Amino acid sequence: MSFTDAFALKDQYGPNAILPPDMQAYTLEDLRRKAEEEKRPFVEAQARETAAKRVAQAATAVQRAMAPKPRRYGWRLRISFLNNFERSRSVTEAAARTGIDETTARRWRRKYPAFNRRWIEIVESRGRCKSEDLMLRAGEPQVVRRYFFRGKQVGELTRHEDRALMFLIQRADTAQHREEDRAERREIRAHEMEMRRLEIAARVSPPAEKEAVKELVPTPEVSGQATSTEKA
Repeated sequence: MSFTDAFALKDQYGPNAILPPDMQAYTLEDLRRKAEEEKRPFVEAQARETAAKRVAQAATAVQRAMAPKPRRYGWRLRISFLNNFERSRSVTEAAARTGIDETTARRWRRKYPAFNRRWIEIVESRGRCKSEDLMLRAGEPQVVRRYFFRGKQVGELTRHEDRALMFLIQRADTAQHREEDRAERREIRAHEMEMRRLEIAARVSPPAEKEAVKELVPTPEVSGQATSTEKA
């Protein structure tokens, strides 16, 4: 019987474990140490094998990273930049990952409307995620001080981040006020355009009405001719 099996039996059955005579005098701690010494060659061999595999994989990864990559052009390059921009933290990092200059990405924003819309969506999504993370962190209590008695923790002092919550509330109120102002300005603009349209229509319509009246009412010459004809 190996020391590993003896340790398992001793750990499971305790004093009732039936061990070989040469192992009965060992305690549970002794059997544990013997089992570790017995398994040490196998553990070291496995560690060496794992390290060798890691070295081989690292060499392969380095070769793969240094291998020349096929160049991308056109819309494929723009899609690659947008994907990197969504995963990275800045425009500079996304441009470096894509292999272009930062000014090229900004020029694409002015040239391609769809690219600009996707850029804005990524920025807005990132802002929403950051605000949600900040709100979650602000709602969680923070441990300020821990109290110990005889080496054991018996209590702790926690507090909430009220300033972050106040900032988020103020930011939400500001965004709501801005949206209300935009809606009010749109309504005022629509009303002004409608009034302008009615004013233009009022200026254009009288001449047309005068022409219609002239067609319906006969002129004096025509009426005089009609009178002379009747007298004759």
